[in-house]
Amino acid sequence: MLQPLSIPVGATAQRPAWGELPTTVRARVVEVLGSIVVQAKSQRSGFTPGFASRLWLADGRTVFVKAANSRSPWLVESYALEATNLELLPVGIPAPRLQRRLDFSAGANDWLVLVFDDVSGHPPSRPWRHAEADSVLTAVRALSTALTPAPSGRPWNGFVADTFPNPSGLFDQITTRGLLPDIDSRLRELGMSAVESVRGDTLVHSDLRDDNVILSDTGEVWFCDWNWLTRGPIWVDTLTVAISMVGDGFDGNHILDESGLVADTDASSIDGLLALLLAHCLTADVRTPQNASPFLATHHAWYAAVIEGWLRRRRDW
Repeated sequence: MLQPLSIPVGATAQRPAWGELPTTVRARVVEVLGSIVVQAKSQRSGFTPGFASRLWLADGRTVFVKAANSRSPWLVESYALEATNLELLPVGIPAPRLQRRLDFSAGANDWLVLVFDDVSGHPPSRPWRHAEADSVLTAVRALSTALTPAPSGRPWNGFVADTFPNPSGLFDQITTRGLLPDIDSRLRELGMSAVESVRGDTLVHSDLRDDNVILSDTGEVWFCDWNWLTRGPIWVDTLTVAISMVGDGFDGNHILDESGLVADTDASSIDGLLALLLAHCLTADVRTPQNASPFLATHHAWYAAVIEGWLRRRRDW
């Protein structure tokens, strides 16, 4: 039986606190906000090292702020993509909106600071509770429907091409490292078939996990971290958010069937995407940035175990 996820849920990120940012950066943020910061609370979920904090201002407002500098260019790129993507989302999509983007130099580093509307709430409980899971799955289904077809404004990459740019290389690593010797050839065949079969015209969040979901204090479900938008099948975000639910004891096949989004989908396409996600998680260690969360390896290992078990059951392997 799969062991429960052993990372400190909600406290996985190693981020700087507001007081640890350079004085010049804090002064610039205060200048733009037009009010001093009287309280700050760092967002500790997630796995990246960028500044991410809720700020309470002297004038009574709250905002959510992200910041990164040129010492982590991959993180700056990620935040910049999020800022661009948010501008293209249709009205009504439950994503915290971007208020301001700041690009400036401070000392030896170039900084990117994003100021968002603040959404007061909390991530889903882990292990998942049925009521929260139902709310999130309903919201994901509505999100995917609203983002079909994908909005114009960018030539969105396909989900498989963007997420797995070298799928054959992933399966090569699995074979070379002897990670799944009893199924590696079947896994490769299944995963490579998805390169052509997993297509669609829905704008896919591509990174939907519990730590990218906010259950607001007023009952709404919000989705954050819109860095990696791609174009793909309408069921992809439901599949990815369901993985952690499966690991917490939910029936993944029932989740997919109840979504109403996979009725016309060949099961091999779903299984092929699971094979690619499994390969991605099993080999993630070679792509992990040095300053990422120390809990990321455990997170990937647990996800790999969940996906492997689900895929073996679906394929009767």
